[in-house]
Amino acid sequence: MTAPDPGRQEAFERGVTFLRDVTQSGQTVEAYLASHPEKRDPTVADDVHVFAVEALKAGRLDDAQLAAAIGGTLNMLLGRLSNAFEDRELSLQVDYQRATTPEEYEKAREGFEELARRATEAGEQRRALFARAFMIQGSYFGSEAAQDPEESGRWIRRGLGDLLDTLAGSPAPMSQEDAALLMDFAFAPLDLASSKVWLEQRSVDALLRDVADAIEKHIPLDAPLSQDPQRDAQIAAVLARFSSRA
Repeated sequence: MTAPDPGRQEAFERGVTFLRDVTQSGQTVEAYLASHPEKRDPTVADDVHVFAVEALKAGRLDDAQLAAAIGGTLNMLLGRLSNAFEDRELSLQVDYQRATTPEEYEKAREGFEELARRATEAGEQRRALFARAFMIQGSYFGSEAAQDPEESGRWIRRGLGDLLDTLAGSPAPMSQEDAALLMDFAFAPLDLASSKVWLEQRSVDALLRDVADAIEKHIPLDAPLSQDPQRDAQIAAVLARFSSRA
C-alpha cells in the first residue's frame, strides 16, 4: 500500500512507524505518549491520519480504524478537536463499509448522530455537517438492506427528515461548498425516495415536497450541486423529478 505522491508517501511511512511502535509497546496511547513526549506532536497526528485515509481507500479496514482511533486520541490530547472529530468520522466510515444489515447501519448512524452533536457543541460546524451528511446517505443503505418493505420505508423517511433538519439548521442560502457537499451525500436517498413506490407513499411525497421547498430556500440558485459535473447533472435531474410533484 502506497500514497499517491512523494510528500504524502513520506507522511504515510512515518505514520506506519508510529503506529507500529505504539502497538508493539503494549501500552495505551496515553501511556506511550507519556514515555515518548516527543511524539506528542501535531505532525505525528497528521501522519497517522494520512495512513488511516490511505488504508481506508485500499480497503484495509482494520488498519484504517486502528489508525483513526489512535490518531483521534492523540488529537484530543493535543486539543485539536476538529482533527479528532475527523478521525472519528473516518472510523465510522469503516463501520458503514462493513455494515450489511439494518442493525449494523443503525449502529453506525448512531455514531454519526453523536458525532454531529459533539461537533455542534464544540462549534465545529463543518465537521457536524459531514456527520449529518453521512447520516442522510446512510438512510439509503439502511433502506436497501431492509428486507421488510415497511422498515425500508422507515429508513428513507428518516433520511428525508434528517435532510430537512440539516437544511433548517443551515444558513439561507448555504455556501456553495456546503451545498455541494450536502447534495452529493443526499443524492442516493433522494433518488430512491422519488423513484420507488412506497407503502407510505403519501408520507414520502409530503416529505419530498418539504425537501423541495427547503432546497429552494437554502441551496444557492445556479450553484454546482456536486464537484463532479456528471453527478451535478444527475442530482439536478432528481431534483426536477420530485420538485414537479410539489
